[in-house]
Amino acid sequence: MKVRKLVIPVAGLGTRFLPVTKAVPKAMMPILDKPVIQYTLESAIKSGITDVCIILNHNQDLIKDYFSHNLELERKLIEEGKSKVLDSLNYIIDNLNITYIYQEEPLGSGHAIMLAKDFVGKEPFMVMYGDGFFLGKYPICMDLQKAYTMYDANIIGASEVELQEVNKYGMLILDEHDSDRILGVVEKPSLRETPSLLASNGTYILKPSIFKELEKIKKTGGEYLFTDALFRLMRKEEFYVGRTDNTFYDIGNMNGYLKANNAAYKFLK
Repeated sequence: MKVRKLVIPVAGLGTRFLPVTKAVPKAMMPILDKPVIQYTLESAIKSGITDVCIILNHNQDLIKDYFSHNLELERKLIEEGKSKVLDSLNYIIDNLNITYIYQEEPLGSGHAIMLAKDFVGKEPFMVMYGDGFFLGKYPICMDLQKAYTMYDANIIGASEVELQEVNKYGMLILDEHDSDRILGVVEKPSLRETPSLLASNGTYILKPSIFKELEKIKKTGGEYLFTDALFRLMRKEEFYVGRTDNTFYDIGNMNGYLKANNAAYKFLK
């Protein structure tokens, strides 16, 4: 069974990339000639996703405008023989049912994903963040689908990182008898304390039971954290690794953003 639905929370304020994110949502920052969220949606289509819910705030209508037909622009491009310029964008618009939900207050990722409960219904669903960029032989969403088909369980997408980088990520604790079964996550461990070299890369396939845990979590630092609900669910249900050869780039900071553009130029051109 393939997962059909994807939730993308992008309502964060993008404070790590101010001042540009005052006007441009972080998910709309370009990697070469396309915004990062477009790559995510292209990956989703290739993996069988048909329905997407984007959680945004009221200053991010640029995302809605971008993924809508602009008939005047399309007519002009056709007249000038330049219709292929919009082909990749219209491919997304025509092949995905996109739902938008506004997060009225910045109450964290857990609250944002909780808003998608009715959209998800009783199906398993994928979660990806709007500021992650992946480069690899196969689309990241296909790797997640493969793992879910294999295990029929909650999946955490993971990328192998260098030892000196483990203190930047949530590192997976793996079952010594089953290297794909996740027992827990250690947030930003020291080099000596890391349980593995597999880091959570912010991609998931989850059973709808996650919403029961989201309803129970309490605020941490003024926000409802999605990871708090994940840790609760881990005590009740099995989680497995969604392994990928994709390289993950966090484009929410200048260093990661520049690395992503340089890598994309070499990989895609």
